[in-house]
Parts: sequence; C-alpha cells; structure tokens
Amino acid sequence: MATIRARVFNSVWSLFIGLALSGSDFTVAAEPGNEVSANPPAGPVTPSVSPEVTAVMEHLEPLWENMRSEIISSEARFQVYYQVKPQSSLSQSQIHEKLERYQFADDPEQAVLFLRDITGQDVTFVPPVQHMQEQGEWLRHDAGPVSYVNVTDFSFIVEPGNKQIHVYDPGRTPTTAESLSIFRTPMKSRAAGHFPTKAERDGQVVHLETVTPPSHRRGTVTSKSTVDWATGVPLSRLHSLDTRLLQETVYSGLTTFSGGVSLPRYSTTIRYEQDRVSSIDLAILKEATFNEPIPEQAFLLSKPANWKVLDYRGDSPGREIPTQAEAEVDVRTLIPETINLLPSVSATQFQQITPMSFPMRAVLVLNGAALIALGIWIWKHASLGRQKH
Repeated sequence: MATIRARVFNSVWSLFIGLALSGSDFTVAAEPGNEVSANPPAGPVTPSVSPEVTAVMEHLEPLWENMRSEIISSEARFQVYYQVKPQSSLSQSQIHEKLERYQFADDPEQAVLFLRDITGQDVTFVPPVQHMQEQGEWLRHDAGPVSYVNVTDFSFIVEPGNKQIHVYDPGRTPTTAESLSIFRTPMKSRAAGHFPTKAERDGQVVHLETVTPPSHRRGTVTSKSTVDWATGVPLSRLHSLDTRLLQETVYSGLTTFSGGVSLPRYSTTIRYEQDRVSSIDLAILKEATFNEPIPEQAFLLSKPANWKVLDYRGDSPGREIPTQAEAEVDVRTLIPETINLLPSVSATQFQQITPMSFPMRAVLVLNGAALIALGIWIWKHASLGRQKH
C-alpha cells in the first residue's frame, strides 16, 4: 500500500511559508512567465478606509507588533506531513467539512484519521519530529535528514547520511531551516502597506478582506483572513486570483504557552487547482517553551570521528578542510580564518611525507654536478667549432 511521504525540502514548502505572509505581500504566478503580484504599484498610495476598518486595525496592529518582539528564545518540537494528495477530487466546502469532523485540538489522534480520510489509505509513514532551539541569532534545528546550526560567525548544514558538515558564511546556506512561522506569522500594518478593504467583528474573531484591483500584469487578488481578537493570531488565510482559489491555511488549537506566547498547535495548508484540492500540508506543534534561557552548549556543533568538513564560505565550491580522523568537540576550532583557495590536502597525506635519506640526497647532488659538467663541455665544444670556421 502506498504511503504518505514527507518531502522535507520540497520547493513547494517555500511557497507555503511565503503565503503565510500578510495579505498585501501575496505573490503567485498566473501563467508561465507571467508573474502575478498583489504588491501595490510604485509610488505613494493611501486608500480611503471605513471607520470600522480603522478601529479594527488600531486594535490589531499593536498585537502584531508585539508578536515580532515577544519571543527572545524558543524550543519546539513539531512534525510536518508534506504534499498529502487527496484520493478523490474535493471542493473547498468538502475539505472544510472534513476539518470540522476531525477536531485536532481535542484529540491529536484525529490528525491521523483526517489524513486517512483524505488519502483513502492507511498512514504508515510518520514524519520525523523536528527539534528547534533558537535564542537571538543562534539557532539549532534538527530536521531529520539534515540539521541546521547558526552561530555568530558561521552557518552549518549537517548531513549525517553523508557524514559531512558544510560551513557557510552567516546566513548564506542554500537551504534554510523552517521556523515557527508555519504556525504563526504576524500580519503587516497599514504603515507597511496592508490596507484591508473590509473588517467585520464577529464575537471573539474579526474577519479581514483585502482586494487589490487588477492591473496590466495580473487580475484581481483577494486575501481573506480570520484573526483572533484577543491575541491577534491569524486563524485562517485564503488567497484567490479573480474567482480562482489558490491557497488556504487553517490554524487550530490556539494555545498560550510559557512566557505568554500564543500559537496554534495545528496548521493545515490547502492548495487548489481549478478550485479543487491538489495537496495538503499538515504541521503539528507537539510541544514548545518560550523565553527560557538556553545554554550555549545547546548550539555547540561537534565533528564525529571520520566525518568531513567542507568549506563553502565566499566563492569556495566546498573544498575539504584538512582534519584528523578523531572526533572534535567544537567544529569551529577546525575552520581556518581565511578561505583555502588551493585544493585541500588531508592530514594523512601530510603524514606520509618523510624526510629524504642521505644516500638519496647524495645521488641527487652527483646527478646535478654531472649535468652541469655536461653543459659546460657542450658549450666549449660549440665555441671551438665556431672558431675553426
């Protein structure tokens, strides 16, 4: 029986994170080679808004601003099912009916039942539990097949399968670790260009709608969001182009963790093609703590025995840094201050070079002397020949 597979570095996941941004940042491609963007045209644009929208934004904007600074440190464990394909064609109303039927927040086992219902098969694949620790600019994210480590002077990608550690300049890794933004991303303020055209308070939630008129490059882009009134945390986001559904994210299980930080425990991203569900990502936040000190040792990266360290800093194509076979507690001690521009030579190759013996040195000296004498004889012989003529 086929299984649901996790594709940790699938390029579509980058779109999932990008679409988690606020309404005015949404960007998609309508046709090949024709980019569709909801970004406003260049130049100052100050749309008129109703008093209702103004009142709602004045309440929500301080909450969103607080989200951007309230997390000083975090430690979280989560799982993500990527690119789950539905067994049959599902409309938006049908997928929402299934989300209503399986209440993840009440019973975590409902998540697996939901996936079985969507795929029509047993869920035999369990994605790895990703462990992320972050404090300031330091980060360690064990994502299963690879790990990411960011410290002051370096960024690393660790590949246990290849027994390799790749060294990069800070923040210049070709791929990046996921973050808790898959569960919560604060929306942008009016000062940042987010101007909802509608705002409707409905008890403990507020519904926002942003409509960007068509231009010569794209059709009408509509973004709809539901936001928790008390915390400002988005509970759903929907993006469409003209009348075509594109992508929707539904958050559930809103929880206040240690440090007073509120996040949903579940994030379900639904992609549409021709208004039918094409794939689903389901992220599950298993546990999290915030704003508790994390010891520096947690970000210490060791080199196991017989592993290679490859240098990708600057324009280096990944030359091997000479290291001993033994394990090293801190890989940073092995990294030279300057990038090695010459092909690397391993430490064992250096050890194989032995001093030249005395007989060998004598042979080389005699050979050199013989070559010099031969050269002098040839020169004299040629000179005498020219004098005779």
